[in-house]
Amino acid sequence: MVSAAGPFMTLVCAAAIAAVFAFAPDGWFPIVSEPFWAALAWLGSLSIFLVFFLLWQGPVANVFWGSVFALTGLGQIPTQLAEFGRSQMLLGRPF
Repeated sequence: MVSAAGPFMTLVCAAAIAAVFAFAPDGWFPIVSEPFWAALAWLGSLSIFLVFFLLWQGPVANVFWGSVFALTGLGQIPTQLAEFGRSQMLLGRPF
């Protein structure tokens, strides 16, 4: 649970940042604070990248993918075939 808390809160923060931009009308922010909004937009992009990275590598990934494969097993999806597909997409591996 503690390992999942970090990525979960990162996802919550990224969703909150995205919500600011998703529900705001065009041109709503004052031009004098444009650097702030640009920084917030970059932070939102970076937060989303970090969530995907954590779900792809390390101990958080083991818990996440274990849960995914448990759920796919309920749907009769072949675990070995899904695992093979995932292994073909790991970061840093040539295709």
